[in-house]
Amino acid sequence: MLLKKVSIHKYKSFLTEQSYEVEPQITRIVGKNESGKTALLEALAKSNYFEDNTEFRFNKDLDYPRSELIKVRNENPPALTCEYELSDEDISRVETAFAKGIIPRKNFCVTSFYDNTSKASGVESDFTVFKDWLISFFGVGDQGKQLIRAADSFSTLESVVSENAELPAMEQIQAQLGEIKTGAGDFENRLEGYIYNTYLSPEIPKLWYFSDYFSLPCRINLDDFSAGQPTNNLSREEVKIANALFELSGLRVSDIQNESNFEAFKAQLEATSNSITDDMFEYWTTNQNLEIRFEIEHAPNGVRYLNIRIYNSKHRVTLPLKNRSKGFLWFFSFLVWFSKIQGDKKSKYILLLDEPGLSLHASAQNDLLRFIDEKLAPEYQVIYTTHSPFMIDSLKLNEVRTVYDTQNPKIGSVVSDAVEEKDSDTLFPL
Repeated sequence: MLLKKVSIHKYKSFLTEQSYEVEPQITRIVGKNESGKTALLEALAKSNYFEDNTEFRFNKDLDYPRSELIKVRNENPPALTCEYELSDEDISRVETAFAKGIIPRKNFCVTSFYDNTSKASGVESDFTVFKDWLISFFGVGDQGKQLIRAADSFSTLESVVSENAELPAMEQIQAQLGEIKTGAGDFENRLEGYIYNTYLSPEIPKLWYFSDYFSLPCRINLDDFSAGQPTNNLSREEVKIANALFELSGLRVSDIQNESNFEAFKAQLEATSNSITDDMFEYWTTNQNLEIRFEIEHAPNGVRYLNIRIYNSKHRVTLPLKNRSKGFLWFFSFLVWFSKIQGDKKSKYILLLDEPGLSLHASAQNDLLRFIDEKLAPEYQVIYTTHSPFMIDSLKLNEVRTVYDTQNPKIGSVVSDAVEEKDSDTLFPL
């Protein structure tokens, strides 16, 4: 399933409805500082964030344009509408359950509201195909065929089946219709509601957001983590990245309390170190003499710490992770955080990267661009924001969307294709 189009109704600096097409692989959002790029990604992330996170939930008091907030105080306005396109695999899954041709339309929409509920629209099913499937699958007799084919709606079909329960297969069909009705939720069209809730909704990609605020700490109090209550002055984002590191290594931090498992604990850390180092330096050409190392520190007070250090084989010294460049720390943290969703093969994701590699040198930004093209895009849809000319592929300007703050209190930020943008400062990177 692919995200095809996003419509922001009203959100922060977007005072008028703005829509933009999303590319099958990479969509590059270009704009000046304070133009609305981050808000654009935030709104999308909140529509279906990959984990339960209060920071990625719509809040009308904080997110709705302040100048109009009083007008919707007692309303639940829409925030965002996403249009999705079904893949052949999605359609095949529904057809396998029913019959070929039951899905006549590939595209449907999901609108997210400020109370964090959502509503799907545009889901269509061929009722004639469904009725023919019932007749064929349940082996309905001639009289039953006529009655079923004459029904022009799901409710009429329910009545016909109920009133003729004595006919062959009608009781089984009645049970099937009851299951569909129960699974339809609040959809007016029961069949379409059942298809959406059972087969389509679980396949909607989750949104994964990453920005400079997600940074891996260089020193982690393992005793705190083993107790499940990190209290060593780490930010919420640092705690999440540290947890992602432990998940990546397959570690249970509580194992450090058991001396008999300590060597196994260190072996897993070393394996994780080698894996991240290999991934990192395939796309970090700035300095190939570095190696990521994890070390366990036993403090005098008995507390154990995990220290993340970078070894320089040329100078034969190690330094704490925080002493490396900000760009290096960003790339390393990104790989660790990305591993959290990379290991989840059950769900599909769309990656939202807010100003990736902003602190990287131009050549390192080129490495990052290559990483996005070669490693991310083949498996995930990627949407990233930037104002750097080095984060734009000059041969793929068709993938660029621009965000521009009009400074008009009635219009706010606007989104357009690159060829339609008129503001020279916004176009400068291009």
